[in-house]
Amino acid sequence: MLIAWNPWMSSAFRLLPIRKSFPTASASSTSASPRTSLPIARVSNLWIVNFDGSEHRPLTTGTYSDISPRWSPDGTRIAFVSDRDGKSQLYVRWMDSGQTAKLTDVENAPAGISWSPDGRQIAFTSLVSATPPKIATLPAAPEGAKWADAPKVYEDLIDRFNGPG
Repeated sequence: MLIAWNPWMSSAFRLLPIRKSFPTASASSTSASPRTSLPIARVSNLWIVNFDGSEHRPLTTGTYSDISPRWSPDGTRIAFVSDRDGKSQLYVRWMDSGQTAKLTDVENAPAGISWSPDGRQIAFTSLVSATPPKIATLPAAPEGAKWADAPKVYEDLIDRFNGPG
């Protein structure tokens, strides 16, 4: 549950991501029991609720996963991550009009949403696929020379798996 105070509204309120699970149809299902043959879909909608628990109102609806809501500094917009177009992307909802706009089209899901203090920019993190950089190119071996074994390149440094390092 995200508890938020919006100084431009008259009272404190809670933004609640409501999660529901429900079975979805599966064309490849051959089991006799529908309870074990259907995959489980996760749905999470955003709701706005007064701090005292009254006036439950949905901000988003549908069979989507709407997560990680963040208020803009002026309280007029909410940025959130949603999979409403098939893969998780960053969206903004204007509170006055209810309009929602998709802001990203990235390969991997955005995370760590943060508004700039003036509300003009949104920062987020996302994994980016890239080819590893080529460190060096070895020259051709002189005639009759025997090269040492090729160097080993470590892209992921894992010193220990016990947590400290």
